[in-house]
Parts: sequence; C-alpha cells; structure tokens
Amino acid sequence: MEIDEFKEMFNKNVNASTVVNKNIMTMIYADSNSPLTALEKKLRITLYIFPVVTILFSGRFFFQEAKHHGPTSWLLFGILSLEFLVSLLNYMVTRSLRRAEGPVKQNLIAKLTLLQKRYKWYFAAHNCLILLIAVLLEITIHYHWDSNFEGWSHVNILLRIVVYIILFITQFIIKYRSQKDHYGQYIEKLQVLSGQMQ
Repeated sequence: MEIDEFKEMFNKNVNASTVVNKNIMTMIYADSNSPLTALEKKLRITLYIFPVVTILFSGRFFFQEAKHHGPTSWLLFGILSLEFLVSLLNYMVTRSLRRAEGPVKQNLIAKLTLLQKRYKWYFAAHNCLILLIAVLLEITIHYHWDSNFEGWSHVNILLRIVVYIILFITQFIIKYRSQKDHYGQYIEKLQVLSGQMQ
C-alpha cells in the first residue's frame, strides 16, 4: 500500500514539474511578449542601424581630405564597429536559444551567462575606448594632426580635463542605463524563468 502511495505521489510531482516546465517554455519561446523576443528585436534594430552609420562614415572619409581623417574619427568608428560586432554575436546566441537542444534548462543558463559576460566585457571595453578618445584628442591637439580641433587647443588644459571627466561620467551613466534597459532587463527575466524550471 505504501509503495502504491509513493508511486502516486511521485507521478503527481513529475506531472506537476512537466506542466511547470511547459508553461515556462511557452513563456520563453512561444509568447510574442517574451523577454527572448524583446531581446531579439532590440538586437535586430542595432544591426539595422550600423549600415546607415557605415554609409555616413564612408561619405566623410571619401569626400574629405586625408588631413581631416583624424585618429579620433577612426577610433569612434571602431567603437561603433565593436558595438555592431557584439550585437551580431549576441543576436546569434539569442537565435540559437530558440533551438531547444539537449537539456533545456542548462542550455538556457549557459547561453544567458555568456550574454551577460559578453555585455560586461563590452561595457568595460567601451569605456576604455572612450578614455582613449580623450587621450588621442590631446595627442592630436599637441601635434596638430586635425585642424578641426584647433579651437579646442586654445582652451586651458585643466578646463579640458574637467570637460573630459564630466563627459566620461555622463556617457558612463547613459551607456549603463541604456544597456540595462535594452538588454540587461531581458536577460535577467530569462534567468529568473530558467531558474524556475525543474
């Protein structure tokens, strides 16, 4: 009798777990308002924006004299290229999440951890490149590599440094919030959902 009761309880638990997993998988994969769908859309928009930026930069580089192609312009284009590359790689990961291969929960957790690490790495690299722009700008001013910054060279160095610090802090906050709103919140929601799977 006790064995039958145990089997019945076990079957109920298995069935309950299956129902919970199916509900969560529906929320992740099938729901049009799911965090995965939202994340995918945000990344796709980023991929559409980059070709437009590339065309604008190409026009600048082709139609301006070589002396106006300062290192800061190239570095800015490098930052945008890095953002495109990270978005492309992360878009490929989100597309692969749609293919529920192997153990679904482990697969989800592993890929979401990869996305989170990649965004942390990108955020750090982005901020280092922004600092490098300020350094390159000062070098450009010192060696007169770009006539566009001649006016900026007449500003007191201490005031320039204060402006760089203010701009860096401002872009740091904006980038952090933007990354959180556009990507981070959806990754966190997916992590919560995957954590509820049994």
